[in-house]
Amino acid sequence: MLKLPKDFKAELLYSVPKEKQGSWVNLCVDPKGRLIVSDQNGPLYRVTPFPAGGDAGETKVERLDLPLGGRTACCMRSTASMYGQ
Repeated sequence: MLKLPKDFKAELLYSVPKEKQGSWVNLCVDPKGRLIVSDQNGPLYRVTPFPAGGDAGETKVERLDLPLGGRTACCMRSTASMYGQ
């Protein structure tokens, strides 16, 4: 259960299928408001959350075909440059 401050709301965006996409330990936001996530040993994924008023079934998850992955931390700059560790 999540404990949230008064007037805050939490919504489920996506349930990660661990056997296919691992256990996501990294998350950052790109300049378009999408999430860039990864498992500590796997590829990067781009998550486009569902629109306001929608539901988790509308969340779009795309595997990114990039020569990097296995990130435990990353940072997006306003120039859309990504730095990872």
